[in-house]
Amino acid sequence: MTMSEAKGRSSYFWLPALTVLLVVVTFAIGAIALHYIETRMVAIAGESLAITAVEVSDKLDQFMFERYGDVRMMTRLFSAQPQNRDYQSEYLASMKVLYPAYLWLGVTNVKGQIVVATDQATVGWDYSAASWFQAARNSGAVHVGDVEPFGVLDAADTVAFTAPLTGPRGEFLGTVTTRVLTSALEDVLTRTIRTIKEREGFEATIQYLFLTDKGNAFIDSDLQFKGNVNLKQLGLPSALLSEQTLFGYVEEDHLRRHVPVVTGYARTQGHGEFQGLDWVVLLRRNRSDILAPIREILWNVGGMGLLLTVPMLGLLLWATRRIRTEHLQAQRERTRAGKAEVSLRDTEERTRLIVDRRGRLPSKTRGSRQALGSGAASRGNSMRPILTRRNKGDFSHNATQGRLQRLSLKGVVVREDNDA
Repeated sequence: MTMSEAKGRSSYFWLPALTVLLVVVTFAIGAIALHYIETRMVAIAGESLAITAVEVSDKLDQFMFERYGDVRMMTRLFSAQPQNRDYQSEYLASMKVLYPAYLWLGVTNVKGQIVVATDQATVGWDYSAASWFQAARNSGAVHVGDVEPFGVLDAADTVAFTAPLTGPRGEFLGTVTTRVLTSALEDVLTRTIRTIKEREGFEATIQYLFLTDKGNAFIDSDLQFKGNVNLKQLGLPSALLSEQTLFGYVEEDHLRRHVPVVTGYARTQGHGEFQGLDWVVLLRRNRSDILAPIREILWNVGGMGLLLTVPMLGLLLWATRRIRTEHLQAQRERTRAGKAEVSLRDTEERTRLIVDRRGRLPSKTRGSRQALGSGAASRGNSMRPILTRRNKGDFSHNATQGRLQRLSLKGVVVREDNDA
């Protein structure tokens, strides 16, 4: 391989590398753009879940405030007629019919014994040692208990609202206590989510959980895993962050299904005189569901792009190879032409040294004199009169040049004396 061929090979060596680099840069830019779009979609979905969780917690606070108001209203009515059991019984029965959220309602006397209840089987039960009875009697204010099963009726999870009954002089006469089903709280949540879906116009699946202030999950949309689990003790990021901020969102792994999810969280704050229970609302969406639309578009566009790009890339590489091959061939032809030109110039130079423009041998061809043989010398001497006497016209100038050229081709070197 000559130096020119090596230079020709290196001249277009960068073309395939540039093509591959262009493809790599294009895919890198696409990957960065896709990552940015996915990040923004997750952020938008997380913010939407956080706002939805705030709305749900607000609806929950309103619902609890209404139940708080119900028990206060009943204590005012019953304090006016503390011994009218028939009136109290009818009122409690009507409240249970009008508000299905109530599992049970009852009235205790000063000793903590049930004297009126919506379920007659509970009349006569003694709750003097119950925490809700003692809290209402000692504080003189409405007591709202945490979620716990009500063992009297099917052990369903309920929230207890208890308010003290007082006489004209403020003396303690007993309590009015109610049990609100946690399933009613779940109904509030599902109605709110359904309303938001209709308003926002999306059909995404939203998972939800309700946590107590201690982190116990008492409502879970996943019925397969429904049960009291303390998510704060398990280190769930959304549950821990709810202690630091009122609302927000976070990307985390589902503790049971082990899939990435985006969780919006919000903490209840109470409403009006009702201080709230610092419950936490968690709303979740699978990360894959959030990114499904953009990934579907990516598959469609990417598939069409590959169908167009791969043949074009192959054609570009083939064209690059052809250009390199043709360039090398041109370099070879150029080398041959250069050699031929050099050879031609050498031949012309030798001819010029033999015959000058006047048809005479040049006087400075010493190399020719040294190479001249004896036979060639005699022939040269015999030719000298012919070459030096152009005026006599025996031979033409062209004939002389032609003869000398033929002699040179036969290897005869013509010598001229210095006095010619």
